[in-house]
Amino acid sequence: MLIHFDKSVSKHSDVYNKLDTYLKQIQENIKNRQISTLEKRLTLIKNVFDNENIIDESIKGDIQFDDIKDDILFVLKKAYVALQNGPGKETMLKLDRKRYQIRVGADLLQRGVSFDYLITTYFTRLPKSTNMDTQIQRARWLGYRMSYFPYCQVFTT
Repeated sequence: MLIHFDKSVSKHSDVYNKLDTYLKQIQENIKNRQISTLEKRLTLIKNVFDNENIIDESIKGDIQFDDIKDDILFVLKKAYVALQNGPGKETMLKLDRKRYQIRVGADLLQRGVSFDYLITTYFTRLPKSTNMDTQIQRARWLGYRMSYFPYCQVFTT
């Protein structure tokens, strides 16, 4: 997953810190088998899953949330948050060993960066001007994903 919502690196650091803390809490809940706390946290994810404006019914097919709940917990247990900019260099050191990644980024995400198996992108900041080169670079986020393209989502302005 990519999250890019503002040009300011300091704002990305804030989101990184909050997301990293939240994810570590979930991972601690999983590790300690805190079922009631996990159920509350999963309710939020289930609300997203059930929202037709976010996940189209044709993609879900016959799949119910309970069918994938254990898979979600498996991914959350192994997920890793990295800050994709200059101050985030130390968070990037383990990325080659982390399959499930959430990257919070700055301008570095706009150009010349490709991510294998990228499924979700949140890119909600408005550029000051649009130029074709930037648009072409952003299109690279979606290339070569035909085997899982129905699951890819881009949230943007």
